[in-house]
Amino acid sequence: MSSSFELLTSRSVARSEITSLSLSSSTLLTTYRSTPALSWVDAFTLPSLNSLSKSSGAAAVLIPEEKGSYTHAKRNEPIRAVTVREGLAQRGVDNSQESTIVIRDVRSGKSLGDIKGACGNPIAVSQDGRLLAARDASSPVRIGIWDIKTGERVALIASHIDLVMHTVFTPQGTLVTASKDGTLRVTNIKTTRTVARLEMDSTNPTLVGVSRDGCEIFSLWGRMQYTWVPDHSSLASSSLSAGRTKEGWPLCFSPDARFLACRTEDGFDIMDVMSKEIVLERNSESMITAAAFDDSVQRFCVGKMDGTIEVWELYELGSCKS
Repeated sequence: MSSSFELLTSRSVARSEITSLSLSSSTLLTTYRSTPALSWVDAFTLPSLNSLSKSSGAAAVLIPEEKGSYTHAKRNEPIRAVTVREGLAQRGVDNSQESTIVIRDVRSGKSLGDIKGACGNPIAVSQDGRLLAARDASSPVRIGIWDIKTGERVALIASHIDLVMHTVFTPQGTLVTASKDGTLRVTNIKTTRTVARLEMDSTNPTLVGVSRDGCEIFSLWGRMQYTWVPDHSSLASSSLSAGRTKEGWPLCFSPDARFLACRTEDGFDIMDVMSKEIVLERNSESMITAAAFDDSVQRFCVGKMDGTIEVWELYELGSCKS
């Protein structure tokens, strides 16, 4: 694959490591921890990296615009994000760490409302920006589904018996979950029934991604990569190290799961998931700690241990069709 790339901009935004990123065509959210008990979410415009807002939060995910709508800039409506807010809760004489989910306006940083009963990671937003999946307050092994606009919980998924580590919506309206119980599941949100289930040889799910058409599910468990097509009962596996000249530690899938970004000892690289070809490789003096693609796979951002972020333009990757 012949690809060309350009570093658009870089900026030091924190004095500590960047812990998570969320990227759209016009907005970037960065998360970092200023003290052991306090994390921040900073919002920036793209590609200039001008500051928009700053709010407390341990993680943040941008909410896509509803399909067929005008741009946020033309409508002058809020750019919304799901943020995880950490705090201390009084339990008798003891204090315990507790998380809540807050919907914020990225431009101002102001709260647009809490999602009652949602208590933290993993969090995922449907492609149409209407539904939120998050850990449910009733149990650490349950995932709730909420209507973002109304804040109402519309479904509760209770099919796992251990922590759910990763979750992602499919275009068909189902939810994929990967749990430390060693199962990968596809759940019908309306009925909350499992429609496909895969037992793994590992209890260490690292990442989960879904193809643009929703037919293929890509997952990493330890050092193994799996490609699952539930409708055809097809499963292929390979070692993450196969074909690599440098060891890679997975950071994120692209939204269409065609590419995988990894940290390396020298910096970072982007790998074509199917061919295993390294399509972008760059060195970095500071360790890469987070990465994200935008939905079009035309922009890519990395966060570093020293608090620096870089925004890259990915020309051919975004124009390629899966």
